[in-house]
Amino acid sequence: MLSTKDGSMETSYHRKNQGGIVFVVMFLVVIAAILAGSYFTFVTYEQAYRVEAEHGLSSIAELKANQLMQYRKERLEDVSILFKNDALSGLVWRVLQKRSDRDAQCQLRGWMSKYTRENPCDLVLLLDAHGAVRLSTSDTLQSIPMIIQNSASEVLVSGMNCHPALDEYGMRT
Repeated sequence: MLSTKDGSMETSYHRKNQGGIVFVVMFLVVIAAILAGSYFTFVTYEQAYRVEAEHGLSSIAELKANQLMQYRKERLEDVSILFKNDALSGLVWRVLQKRSDRDAQCQLRGWMSKYTRENPCDLVLLLDAHGAVRLSTSDTLQSIPMIIQNSASEVLVSGMNCHPALDEYGMRT
């Protein structure tokens, strides 16, 4: 570019050059604003997503807690049929004292079968003080796990009930 004595060309060139710099600065400011807006949008979305996920998890936890309480209530109702039942206790005593009492065995097996039909369990056992099976709802039962045999002895020694829910509510025999 040629310059005149009064410098008018240089000023025009300088103005064009400054216009380009202003354009680049404005472009960088717009890019920075877009990046900042994107970042704040992402952070807000992340917080909202986290709150929604926590709300969903707390709802599931509350539902599960309610289901567990309902299940526990149902099991307590199931056990209340057996707890301090004089007729059932008499049958158990007869079966344990006289192994030859077929009538008592038949009646007690009827109680036990009814219990397995009406409750979510597969097997009901009558164990003696040594943990040996005296009566069962299963005809094919060969042996029971050692932990059940040991628990039977511990229940007799400690005086506690076999069903933990009864002990928790003070329903000791």
